[in-house]
Amino acid sequence: MLKYMIVDAVSAAFAGRAKELVDLEAALSRTIAGSSACVLIGGDAGVGKSRLIAEFLDRFAVDARVIVGNCVELGAEGLPFAPFTAALRGLIGQIGMDGVTALLGDSARWLARLLPDLGRPEGDFDSVDARARLFQSVLTLLANLAAERTLVLVIEDAHWADRSSRELLDFLVRNQRAGAAFLVLVSYRGEELPRTHPLRSQIAELTRIPWVQRLELPPLARDAVTAQMQAILGHEPGSDLVDTVYRRSQGIPLYVEALLESGVEVGAGLPELLADLLLTRIVRLPESTQRVVQAVSAAAAGRMQHPLLAAVTGLDEAALSAALRPAVTANVLVVDGDSYVFRHALIGEATYRSLLPGERIRLHVRYAEALEADQALAGEHGTAVELAQHWYAAQNHAKALTAAWTAAAEARKALAYAEQGAMLDRVLQLWRRVRTAPDLIGADRAAVLAEAVEAAAWAGDPARAEGFATKALAELDQDSDRVRAALLLIRRARMRRHLGTVDDVSDLGEAVRLAPADHPVRATALAALAVRLIEIPQFDEANAAATEAIDIAARTGTDSAAAEALLALAAVEAGRGDLAAAQARLAGARALAKGPEAPFLRIRSFSWESILLESHGQSERAAQAARRGIDAAKESFLGHTPGADNAISLVTALISLGRWNEATDAIADGLELSPPTRFRMHMVCLRGLLALERGDAALAQRAIDDARGVLAEGTCLAQDLLVAAHLEIEVELAQGHVASASALVRRLLAGSELAEAPHFGWPLLVLGARVAEAARAAGDAKGLSLLADLEARSATLRVVGPVQAAQALTFAAEHGHAELGHDRAAWDAAVDAWERVSQPFPTAQALFRAAECALAGDRDRAIAAARLRRAAGLAADIGAVRLRAEIEQLARRARITLAPSEPTAQPLGGLGLTRRELEVLRLVAAGCGNRDIATELFISAKTASAHVSNILGKLGVATRGEAAAAAYRLNLVDDDSRRDAGPVPTGF
Repeated sequence: MLKYMIVDAVSAAFAGRAKELVDLEAALSRTIAGSSACVLIGGDAGVGKSRLIAEFLDRFAVDARVIVGNCVELGAEGLPFAPFTAALRGLIGQIGMDGVTALLGDSARWLARLLPDLGRPEGDFDSVDARARLFQSVLTLLANLAAERTLVLVIEDAHWADRSSRELLDFLVRNQRAGAAFLVLVSYRGEELPRTHPLRSQIAELTRIPWVQRLELPPLARDAVTAQMQAILGHEPGSDLVDTVYRRSQGIPLYVEALLESGVEVGAGLPELLADLLLTRIVRLPESTQRVVQAVSAAAAGRMQHPLLAAVTGLDEAALSAALRPAVTANVLVVDGDSYVFRHALIGEATYRSLLPGERIRLHVRYAEALEADQALAGEHGTAVELAQHWYAAQNHAKALTAAWTAAAEARKALAYAEQGAMLDRVLQLWRRVRTAPDLIGADRAAVLAEAVEAAAWAGDPARAEGFATKALAELDQDSDRVRAALLLIRRARMRRHLGTVDDVSDLGEAVRLAPADHPVRATALAALAVRLIEIPQFDEANAAATEAIDIAARTGTDSAAAEALLALAAVEAGRGDLAAAQARLAGARALAKGPEAPFLRIRSFSWESILLESHGQSERAAQAARRGIDAAKESFLGHTPGADNAISLVTALISLGRWNEATDAIADGLELSPPTRFRMHMVCLRGLLALERGDAALAQRAIDDARGVLAEGTCLAQDLLVAAHLEIEVELAQGHVASASALVRRLLAGSELAEAPHFGWPLLVLGARVAEAARAAGDAKGLSLLADLEARSATLRVVGPVQAAQALTFAAEHGHAELGHDRAAWDAAVDAWERVSQPFPTAQALFRAAECALAGDRDRAIAAARLRRAAGLAADIGAVRLRAEIEQLARRARITLAPSEPTAQPLGGLGLTRRELEVLRLVAAGCGNRDIATELFISAKTASAHVSNILGKLGVATRGEAAAAAYRLNLVDDDSRRDAGPVPTGF
């Protein structure tokens, strides 16, 4: 048998990755050209992800600034923001602390949560906008760096990333194109991602972003393995040897190296476990070196700084250097700054697994004792998490519990709420094993559970928060510990409301009962109850609760409770028809909003104002309020969630106004805020409804498919279910699937959603009546029974404001239509109601129905023609293609000639430009490029480019210069813009 053995089997040649290098080079080229890019690089362990990145950087990114962050293997207890802390420290090594401060100014203090060396962290750690500001500061830093020089951010081993790091990475990638372009490279192990791994779904979501590319590294093909072997051996390997190595390595480059180094024999058996191959290089090292390598393998952060290694091994400087040198020479360890890391994580994993249990415990005890003796040895990641990890692995439960409690507090200060929760899980896990736990940490188990509630809530996990709150309440004697119990009930109620699965009003009622009189917690409970009662709605009860909350808040100084109660009173005033009083209440709420929740309360108040104005037929003012809310959200870096709520309100108002092009723009802008899934689904459904009415059934169906995927996750509220159901019923009805549409309506009537979200009730009853009529027309005897069920449900709904009054009149007219009543008077009443609130689409629908009645009932062609012509003009104005087609079909049957199809009042001088397109055109005329337009209007450069293309088409010009000239010629640019822009552009 032939035997080959190589002392150093690391290949200098890089084989089999030409295509991947081309892909990475292309991404870099796009970045240099001004378009940010992100490449997600997946593959099995040892397949060469890090080597690919290193080769790419060495060959193509020599002039770029590169910052690298490595994730470390601590499972659910991952070090908060570990890769970004490492990347930031590396950046400071390149440009110094002053360089970072110069790039960010005062905002640099927000980064102190990642790197305490930057000073005292800015802001309160429990402020609703603190984390958003931290994330925005990181993005601003990267964009400012990229503005100076091509920037590449590398995040390695993302399968080990802590949740906070995953969330920050998600934010950065989604907002990459908000400033100067930079390239993000992320590596991860594919085989480390089971179906439930959070990174798997995150990757799937990120790859839907246009500038994100997923690159999966397959094992090397046989010819590439041959090339790698030739580079290692220094000569062409024999075919039999290639067959053996290729078969056993499965094309994994790291295993190819290990097989050659182990002394592979052609025709001989090989180790069953490939991991054993990775240890062959280590077992040949001197005994003292092996002990040092074993010590490095037990490091919690995956890397070992020299002073800590000296403390753990107990070796003096000379002995430690002598022991380390063979490991570095043999490529087992590599030097990374002032730290030592394994050349490949698999080698470290294999080394650690080779230790006996007693050896592992002794190493972890040494680590923990060294860190306790000198906390400066912990390096960039801090002490508490590493101590918690080492004491737990050393099976010292008391010290592990204490360290985990401290680590949880530090994670909260760093805004790493998921990691705070993981440490609190560890405390709770060890609680029963440590009798003195309350004395060690100065808190009882209920207090730990209460902290876990807050951690889960801030981490965006309402289900866990609800579960912890239930456990905490079980620990308390609620009648004697009334304040703590009331606070937990309030928190549980908020989480249950988020989940939309369990009654939360009873929790709030119990919190009010338990809360002592004239105590701040009673004001908080009453305010929360008042807001919830408005949503049911129970206006009288809400008014009483809100009034008492404000009274107690005034005596106890609980301004946040007073602000929330004023939201409820605003809705009460609006319900009475006094919009001025309602807006005054909302302004009062904004003035009182203070403390951690203040930004959220202010933004929420604008959303409520928009909804109230919209419900009273003030859609233009509703749109303005929503825009103020979006601006407030952006100022607080909270566009992601409360900003998305206002975006939905804006879209709703624009649809009501018949400004559908603007609504489409607003949906695109809202989706660019990367809203949470349920908000995104809501906007996608609105886009689907618009698409259906404009004749794009395919886009409407895609919206339904998207909505079904979100609903399957089970995290939606009643209103989300209803907006998705509305779209699905509309599509089924449009496609002639009357039976399916009927079944969907019956399912809604049988469920609780209509009661939980009555704001959506009347539109769905109107739609249900149309379905019932279609069923009757199709010969379905159940159509009339469905109509009766709808009528019964309508008797349970209140009518609040003129818009719901118009919807109720429309339902009454549809009800008569379905019963073959042909009541034109009912439809004329609906027309009048819709015209009073200036909503052109439902006005046109009602006019069309009135014309149908005129033709089928009293056969008055003149009346029918007048209504059809008005309906046709409105439908054409707003682009309601489907309704226009129905109108034209009826007109043809009745031999009625419609007016010309041009809109009766074309927007913006007959050019068809939307308001957003006019804003873009004015910036084009001022000489702005796409990036400048994107910055000015808070949109992406890609969206700005799309707007410019639309403008060129509508103006009938070929260049931006010609568009600018047309803007001046048509007086679409005001005098101030003219002065700012200088001479009129004439083209490129």
